[in-house]
Amino acid sequence: MSARDTSGPEESGPLAMNGLRDRLAAGDTLFGTFLGLGSALATEACAVAGFDWLLVDLEHGGGDERALLHQQLAGEARRIPVLARVESAERIRTGRLLDAGVAGVMFPRLDSVGDVRAAVRHLRYPPEGDRGVATYNRVYDFGLRPDRLDTANDGVVGIVQIESRSALTATAEIATVPGVDVLFVGPRDLSTDLGCPGRFDAPEFLAALDQVLAAAKDAGIAAGILAGDQLQALAYTALGFRFVGVGSDASLLARAASDAVRHLRGDPETSDGPKTSDGPETNDGPKTNDVPKTSGVPKTSGVPKTSGGPETIDVPETSGGPETRGGPEGNRTALAR
Repeated sequence: MSARDTSGPEESGPLAMNGLRDRLAAGDTLFGTFLGLGSALATEACAVAGFDWLLVDLEHGGGDERALLHQQLAGEARRIPVLARVESAERIRTGRLLDAGVAGVMFPRLDSVGDVRAAVRHLRYPPEGDRGVATYNRVYDFGLRPDRLDTANDGVVGIVQIESRSALTATAEIATVPGVDVLFVGPRDLSTDLGCPGRFDAPEFLAALDQVLAAAKDAGIAAGILAGDQLQALAYTALGFRFVGVGSDASLLARAASDAVRHLRGDPETSDGPKTSDGPETNDGPKTNDVPKTSGVPKTSGVPKTSGGPETIDVPETSGGPETRGGPEGNRTALAR
C-alpha cells in the first residue's frame, strides 16, 4: 500500500476523490477498514492511519445515514474515499448514500444474478440505471455544479457480497454484470451457509475462495474480503484478493486497548487480542483469536538504569509488523486463526 497524503483536501467536495474505481481497474491492491462506531472522529483517525478506503457499515454498525454524513465529511477532509454498506438493496437507500457523497456502495446478501442486476442499477442515472436525478444536494455543490451529472456514472464503485451458496453458484455470472467492480466475500456468513461456520481453513470454504477469485479474474474485476487483522489480510492478498478490509474501527480500538491493559498487568500474551465475535467485523470476517506473536520490535532488556528516576523495565514484544509466511500453504494456515 502506497503512502497517502492525508494532510487535507486540495479541492473541496466528494467528487475530488473519485479515483478508487480507476485504481481497482489498474490492478492495485487496496486496504481499508469498516466503520461501525458511527463516529466522525473515529473515521478521521482511521483516515490518517493511511488506509486506501473506509466503509461505513449501515448493516451491522452503530450509526445511521445521519451519522454517515459526518463520517463522509471527515473522510473528505483527509482525502480518503468513503464507501457504505447498505442495510438493504432498496433504490432509495442507495440513492441517499450517493447524494451524500459516498464513492461507492456495498450490497450485502444478494443471492442471484437478478438481485445483483437490480441493485447495481441504483448506482447510476438513466439510461444505465434508475438512480433518481437531483442536483440540489452536496454532490453537485447544492445546485451550483449540475454539469457533474455528465460524469457521475463513471466513478461509482459497485461491491457485491458473496455470502451464500446461491450467490457462490452464480458467482461467475454475477462477476460479468455491468457495474460490479468487486466480488466481496463475507467469510462469516459464507462459511456458515457452507456448513463450516468460522472454520476458514475448511476445504469447502477454501474451495469457495478459489471460485470467487477465478470468477473475478475471468471478468477482469477485483476480489475482496474482510480480514480480522493484518496477518489474515496479507494471507488473503497472497491468494489474490485485491480489495481487503482489515477489521473495523471498533475492533482495532478494542484490540489496541486490550493489548495495552495486558502489558500493564504483565501478561505477555498480548498479541492474542480480544475476541471480536460480538462486533460487526466478525459477521463478515475471519476470527481474530490466537494471532501469533511477531518479532517486529526487539526487547530492550539491555537498557541501563537511570539515576534520579525509576528503573527501566523490559519492554515486552509488540506486534510491530505481520509475519511473512513462505508459500501458499503458510498463507492458508494463516486463514485458520
